[in-house]
This record gives sequence, structure tokens and C-alpha cells, in this order.
Amino acid sequence: MALKDDYTGYTVLIYSPDGDFLCEGVISSYDKKMQWIELRNTFPPSLNKDDICPLLIMTSPSPCEYKGRVVKDGWKYVFAIFKGKEKESRRMARYKVSFPATIEGLIIDGDTFPLYENLTVNIVNISRTGLRFSAPINSLLVGDKFLLRMSAVDNDRLYTAVVVNSINKDSEVSEYGCRLVANKGGQA
Repeated sequence: MALKDDYTGYTVLIYSPDGDFLCEGVISSYDKKMQWIELRNTFPPSLNKDDICPLLIMTSPSPCEYKGRVVKDGWKYVFAIFKGKEKESRRMARYKVSFPATIEGLIIDGDTFPLYENLTVNIVNISRTGLRFSAPINSLLVGDKFLLRMSAVDNDRLYTAVVVNSINKDSEVSEYGCRLVANKGGQA
């Protein structure tokens, strides 16, 4: 399946064929004819030619999930995009990650209210339609809608999310399961 758009400049999370997180990078170019993406200054050394691995491109309002085959193009390695997931399902792949993000504001009745001090959270896993993060206990309630800024590599994206569940991990930390949503006009 072809990429829907030119994702040059977007962050991509790269996973091993077994689903383990390898690294993140920025897409430096996209060859529409060949359906190849090239990464800027990054290529996981543990991948070999013809390995097939999951790629999560961090687009808004939610990430795009693709499969990529490692291809050697002259002196460089690229990913040939050949399969994506279009259908949403409860068994959607969740990808483990561990990077910080910040909650910048709450959305109440369509209005955004900036936080006095941004709340730093740690992303635990992510899928095409949602994510899970850990934060101080009782930071949010189920149903809260908020703005989440994720920064990966040298790329920065603002997402809108809604808390759908929470689990208290201990007396100080909760994990929050969230669905990514689009704001009016399709922008996150």
C-alpha cells in the first residue's frame, strides 16, 4: 500500500521485525514512484537488507502505521513501504515507546485552557488511534480532553486526546489510556 501523503519532515518510530522499539528518525525524502522513504542521519544498525518491520509515522490527528522492507539503494538504506493498516480494530498493534511529552492545556466545551505549568508525562505505548502514558496519580479524569505535545528527534507535534481509562500503578503514578481525536477542521 502506498503512502497517502508525502511525509518528508515527519518523525517515524522504527520497530524490529519482532516488535521491539529500535529508534526514531526523521523522514528526509520520499520517492513516490518507488514508494521509498529515507531517514535523516538515522538507520538502526540491527536491521538488515530485506528485513520487514513496523513503522509508525507521527502524523496528526493520529499516527499512520505502515510496514517497511529494508532496501539498499546504492550507498544508503531506505524503507520500501508495502503494507499499511487501514481498518481500526480492538486488536490494533500497540508499540512500546518511552519518551516524554507534555500536556499543555485542557479542552472544555470546545475552549482550550492553558495549564499554569505544563505537565510532563511519559509515553508508554502508542497505536494508530491512541496512546498510554504514565503521570502523577489523579492528574486527569476519564473523559478529560487535552492538548499533548510530543517531541521526538527534532520534530514537534501537538495532538488532541481524550482519557478513556486510568489505572493506578502505585500510590504516586497512574497510567492513562487515551484516544487521539481531531479538533474541528481536522487539525489536532
